[in-house]
Amino acid sequence: LPRFYGQAVDESKIRPLGQPTVDVTGVPDPTAGGELVFTAEVDVRPQITLPDYAALAVVVDDVTVEDSDIDDEITGLRQRFGTLVGVERAAVEGDFVSIDLAAEIDGEQIDAVTGVSYEIGSKNMLDGLDEALVDMSAGDTKQFDAPLAGGDREGQSASVTVTVASVKERELPELDHDFAQLASEF
Repeated sequence: LPRFYGQAVDESKIRPLGQPTVDVTGVPDPTAGGELVFTAEVDVRPQITLPDYAALAVVVDDVTVEDSDIDDEITGLRQRFGTLVGVERAAVEGDFVSIDLAAEIDGEQIDAVTGVSYEIGSKNMLDGLDEALVDMSAGDTKQFDAPLAGGDREGQSASVTVTVASVKERELPELDHDFAQLASEF
């Protein structure tokens, strides 16, 4: 079969893509002889006729960059290369805290995590967590109610206890030659 398929491809001068689907429709009788008859279906490489590209026109929209776009990009770079420095004060929005969380429903502990790093104001954990963390210092514990965000009790209100282990602020690098070399190859 592979030899006959190869002959058919050569005779028809097609350029197949992939393996064929073969349907054998006639098998020779071992005693009386006869022919092997099969149909092979295969995707073929299409014939592509390219248009005259010299007549094609490409229009590129003008790009305008505002000063605020540049400031936003530079601020993003500074934040990416910033360092976290421990502070001895109450947490404010934008600070990073290391926290322990525990959630309970009717006195039964549902979930608990320790040593989680979290940026206050990112709003990507529990509802009410950001508000609870503002004005907390290292060693403080606070309790608040929040709906659970996942698991088999998703959406149920839980009593959440949060303990702050440390408060850190992001220290941004100065906008100078050293920072430019750190942030890019220029």
